[in-house]
Amino acid sequence: MIYIHDLIEKYLFCYFSNSFFRHKVTMIKKIGISIIAVFMLNCLSSMNKKNENYFMMEGMKISKTTLKFMPEFTKKNIREIKKNYISEMHPALEVRENSIEGQGVFSKREIKKGEVLVVFKGYMISRKEIELLNEVDLNYITQFDENLFMFSPIREPGDFFNHSCSPNAGFSQMEKYGLVAMRDIKKDEEVTYDYSIEGNYPDETWKCLCGNYNCRKYIKPDDWKITYKKYKGYLSPYIKKLVKKLPNNN
Repeated sequence: MIYIHDLIEKYLFCYFSNSFFRHKVTMIKKIGISIIAVFMLNCLSSMNKKNENYFMMEGMKISKTTLKFMPEFTKKNIREIKKNYISEMHPALEVRENSIEGQGVFSKREIKKGEVLVVFKGYMISRKEIELLNEVDLNYITQFDENLFMFSPIREPGDFFNHSCSPNAGFSQMEKYGLVAMRDIKKDEEVTYDYSIEGNYPDETWKCLCGNYNCRKYIKPDDWKITYKKYKGYLSPYIKKLVKKLPNNN
């Protein structure tokens, strides 16, 4: 099977070895074409590397890391997999293209305040087991406690809720772990939540791209200390536990 990047390499070889083009085409054009070709090769290489992290099973895109935790995963029946590892989404939600993050979750119709948006599901892992995850997998973990995390082994709609410093969703206070609407959500509005109310992992700073008027510019591990009052009633169980340990949390 011939891949696109192989064709590009063959094209470049022929292009620069051809005496006619070597004498007739200016060096500037050659350099320009080379830069474009290298850029395309890098993009294709990145895509291939990303796809190497997954395998397909019954139309589902599953992280290969899953087999490190559950070698028997491929022997599970589809009903069991969907029940335990695919989040329960509100029927009015769908994944769409997002100009900032690539993809996001949007509402197909108006959703009222208090409605359950998603119940997250996944495989529970320890902080130590996080070391088994690759760079891509690290984007799909949710912190439950200091040393307990939920890993999403299957790429599914629940993975695409983006961060916002001015969100419309927060954590449900019911037994099931998920998000609820903090206010009425309009049709075609993106559904987001503030990552600060989920946990304090990883211990690093990310640049925020939400672009809201009150954007904090960066997402930091300890942001929950400055946002917990704003999101009172919508904090994750773990952040609520951290808040209780603060000397003055009233």
